[in-house]
Amino acid sequence: MGNKPLFKSLEMITKYPYETYYCNVAKSVMMNNKGLVIPAKAINYGYEPGDENLSEAALQQRIFMHHWNTYPDERGRLYHNNNNSHSRNKGAIMKGQGVVPGVADLTYLYLDDDLCGRVAYLEIKLPGERQSTKQKEWEAIVRGLGFDYFIIRSIADFEAVRDMLVGQS
Repeated sequence: MGNKPLFKSLEMITKYPYETYYCNVAKSVMMNNKGLVIPAKAINYGYEPGDENLSEAALQQRIFMHHWNTYPDERGRLYHNNNNSHSRNKGAIMKGQGVVPGVADLTYLYLDDDLCGRVAYLEIKLPGERQSTKQKEWEAIVRGLGFDYFIIRSIADFEAVRDMLVGQS
């Protein structure tokens, strides 16, 4: 399996030289380090020094901006699902407008190998964080309807999932 570039810029290729891929059985991004395959999250592969101080919102912003800058032809196909309010009143208004607890943070629209439109839902989580009960319930609904759902913990995770979905390497 040799090393393959994960990112489209030379800077990112040198930062993250190991092959990664999404494993449906483990429901995790796996990393191949010279034949040793381990979950990328086990060693926080794809994180930068200081990332341990990031909020989930800051990680989501980094992933979004990476996609925006790396794939300009895909702009508008990765977007945030505004599911959080800053006040009880705003939360009540948003609930009345259709906000559903547990919905994934990002939605990614892509074309599959047959050039059919598909949707993937991306839940952003920091290392060591787990889904809430509502998020797990929503994941079950989404998967039950045949849509893709992934937990993303880094830019490297996003790239591995994106490459699997669009069939690029």
